[in-house]
Formats: sequence, C-alpha cells, structure tokens
Amino acid sequence: MPDNILQYLAPTHKPVARTDSEDHNPEYGSGNGGGNDMLDRIKVLEEKTSALAVDVAVLKETVATKESLHKELNSQTWKIVLALVITVLIAVLSKYFIR
Repeated sequence: MPDNILQYLAPTHKPVARTDSEDHNPEYGSGNGGGNDMLDRIKVLEEKTSALAVDVAVLKETVATKESLHKELNSQTWKIVLALVITVLIAVLSKYFIR
C-alpha cells in the first residue's frame, strides 16, 4: 500500500481510500482551517445553537409531564364525582322536602 493513502472508515464500515491531496483543495480555501468563511459559519451555528437552547428551555416549561397529567386527571375526576354527588343529593332532598 502506498504511503500517501490514508484509510478512513465510512458509515458502511468499509475502508475508503483517500489521498493527501484531497485534504488541501484550493476550492476550500487551501486547507487553512476549513475554508475562508469558516468563522462566519461557526458564528451562525453558535447563534442557532443558542436559539435551540432557548427553545428547549421553553418546551421544558410548557410541555406537560406524565406526573402533571396524572395530577390533573385525578383533580378532574374528583370534581366530577363531587358534582354527581351534589346533583343526586339535590334530587333526593327535593323529592322529600319540596312538595
């Protein structure tokens, strides 16, 4: 195997041959740190990352958890049971005390 070929693993886990000349392609800024606009791209990515962090924080505050849903369901169940008991009591009391 020649010395100028580096072996990389592709996502298919098959070795892919790559030459050293591909690393310094003038089209991508002569290999001086990943391109002439690398800092601009990093700045944009950092802004997007901070926006994602804010979005995740908002979601954590507003999205219902399993525990909160269970608590609300329990509360509503007791309100319905109480309303039914009061309705039946009113019906029974009206039958015997209102003539």
